[in-house]
Amino acid sequence: VLADFVRGRFFSTLCVACILLNSFFIARATDAEIRSLQSQTSDEMLYIEVVFMVFYVIELFLKLLVHRLYFFCNSDMGWNTFDAV
Repeated sequence: VLADFVRGRFFSTLCVACILLNSFFIARATDAEIRSLQSQTSDEMLYIEVVFMVFYVIELFLKLLVHRLYFFCNSDMGWNTFDAV
C-alpha cells in the first residue's frame, strides 16, 4: 500500500507542488532579506523553512523505505542522489 502511494500520481504531484512553492518562497525570502539587511530573519520565515525541510525529509524517507538501495541505481538515480545530498 505504501509503495502504491509513493509511486502514485498524488504523491508525485504533491512533491512537485512542494518544490514549486519552496522555489517561490525562496525568491520571496531572498527579496525580503535583501530589502532589510540589518534586521534578522523573521520567525515565520524560519518556521516555513523548517516545514519544507520536514516535508523533504519525509519524502526521502518514504522513497528509501519503498525502494531501498534500488533508490540509488534506477533510472532516476541522478535525481535521487541529488535529493539525498
